[in-house]
Amino acid sequence: MGNAHVRMNEVREKEQNLQRVIYACQQDLKVCSLSKSPPDYAITQNKLGNAYRGMAEVRDWEQNLQKAIQAYREALKVYSLTKFPTDYATTQNNLGNIYRGIAEVKDGEQNLQKAIQAYQEVLKVYSLSDFPTDYAATQNNLGNAYGSMAEISDREQNLQKAIQACMEALKVYSLSDFPTDYAATQNNLGNAYGRMAEVTDREENLQRAIQTYQEALKVYSLSNFPKGYAATQNNLGNAYGRMAEVADREQNLQRAIQAYQEALKIRTLSALPIGYAATQNNLGNAYESMAEVRDREQNLQRAIQAYQNALKVYSLSKFPISYGGVNFNLGTVYLHWGEAELRDAKKRAEALEKAKAAFKESVRVFQRENMEDWLSQAQDALARLRKA
Repeated sequence: MGNAHVRMNEVREKEQNLQRVIYACQQDLKVCSLSKSPPDYAITQNKLGNAYRGMAEVRDWEQNLQKAIQAYREALKVYSLTKFPTDYATTQNNLGNIYRGIAEVKDGEQNLQKAIQAYQEVLKVYSLSDFPTDYAATQNNLGNAYGSMAEISDREQNLQKAIQACMEALKVYSLSDFPTDYAATQNNLGNAYGRMAEVTDREENLQRAIQTYQEALKVYSLSNFPKGYAATQNNLGNAYGRMAEVADREQNLQRAIQAYQEALKIRTLSALPIGYAATQNNLGNAYESMAEVRDREQNLQRAIQAYQNALKVYSLSKFPISYGGVNFNLGTVYLHWGEAELRDAKKRAEALEKAKAAFKESVRVFQRENMEDWLSQAQDALARLRKA
């Protein structure tokens, strides 16, 4: 209760301070107009935009971000490429970040396009030779925007642009000079390669993803950057798991399992429950695949345990889609176990009954969430169980 009270006071104090800044800027704008004192007008509009951005973190998120956009646009009536280039770049960068944030909840393609356009304007000022660190930061932002755009349209083309932007950032972010930025950008690059593997050159792009995650782990150690270490190990496990589908199945699955186990040294149930659940689900998938290679019963048991661990977090009320997905995975493992169990009729019946219960739970979610493809697969599995 004490910590919560302190946080509430901090939020209240922040809001009050921002309201004072907004009021002061509005009063100043009654005096310094665009026509009479353009530099002061632009400075005040920029301060106002920053204040509204801060206020968006406290309340009325979208409304305050729209006010911030309007203020920055007013500042850009003064700041141009020729007259105030660095102010122009800073303001365009602020706009890009806002548009990218709004794109996560509304008009994704339209707002991402605005973000990309803003970052491209920034790069007209921040060149590699004159502003290397600003150039790298903007390229990183641009890469993230292209990566998000790839989820909406022109997947391969936008992923290629995301990869290129990360490569540009890495011209500045070296392991020796900017280790944390280097690691973060390598992680982003790995994610882009992993997604590119779904489109083209599967094995080659997965190998690139693995290599970039390994580069990130040169910085993200268990002791110094535990959360970065865990996230990257989880990503690495995903890449190895997918690589197992195209080459060296057992070896890559073992590497995936090892990576997930490393992630779980940090992603514990008590400390990071959501990360814990995601990695346990991934671990379950890896054990399920390993069961097709060797030690069938042992690995199926491990898969079941991992999925059950994930369900300690993924409840129907709080995480319905994840709850449905993990129950589907759990049902699949029990189904495979039951169908393969020919020696012990009791074990077979128990496994099939547990499969039925898990698939029924997943159907509840898939129906409610209108997930038609998954619903069809779960219903097919239940029909298969009725014949078993």
